[in-house]
Amino acid sequence: MGERGPIFPAFPIHGVGRYDASMMVGAWERALVASWLPERLELMDSGLTGGEEHPVVFAFGTQEAVHSNIAPPLTMSYEEFIVVIPFVRFKGDGYDYEGPYSFMPRLYLDELLPTLLGWLYGYDKQLARVRDGEVYRVHTATLDRPIIQGKFRANGSPEPVESLPGFDAIRAIFEQPLVGQWALGPYVSSFLRFDLSDATGQVASGEVDVRQEFLDGLSVGRRGYDPLSAGALGGFRMSVPWTLTAPAWPSRVKAGG
Repeated sequence: MGERGPIFPAFPIHGVGRYDASMMVGAWERALVASWLPERLELMDSGLTGGEEHPVVFAFGTQEAVHSNIAPPLTMSYEEFIVVIPFVRFKGDGYDYEGPYSFMPRLYLDELLPTLLGWLYGYDKQLARVRDGEVYRVHTATLDRPIIQGKFRANGSPEPVESLPGFDAIRAIFEQPLVGQWALGPYVSSFLRFDLSDATGQVASGEVDVRQEFLDGLSVGRRGYDPLSAGALGGFRMSVPWTLTAPAWPSRVKAGG
């Protein structure tokens, strides 16, 4: 993606890694999705769903070779499940860049250090037991109770993700900066820049089984996803390198090209 999008304050340290994940992109009830946002954020029109729905991404994956650009010998690899709400903005704050952002109402991962580091960015990361196999399982860290699981079937051989049918329509989801909120209140922005030009992917079908209500109003039960296709949301697998800016106050993020 290069430097497209909003401009973040220059800082010499940034994160580097690769995310290999099954992405399930679906349309959810707009009022439910809006209830997962903190007070000062609201949904925007995504152009991908009808007026009563909003896109949500469930990402089941592995973070690989995660490190700081100034200390590459110290790397981390861990499993990480992420819920992503794209196309959100601040409510009338008058920032130079107000949106679109993506907000992550919940992340589960199986390593302590990246969990703690995520809190600095305002990400709601929670330590869990995550097992990536034929079925991707997320369980509570203490009592090993199931939270969510997914089973996926990729079609064909990996190819450039930009060439997948239907990817161009949802590309903007993966080109938006992130906004989070610290536990004590302040909002903080960051930019997880996916290098889509160097990403590979496969369309995929999947079944996601929510085993407990880990977000308010999220019903327990199973939901199927068809493969991503032209004109429709759906599932795909993506392996993509990324860089992550240092966190910044939203007031310091400037609108870019």
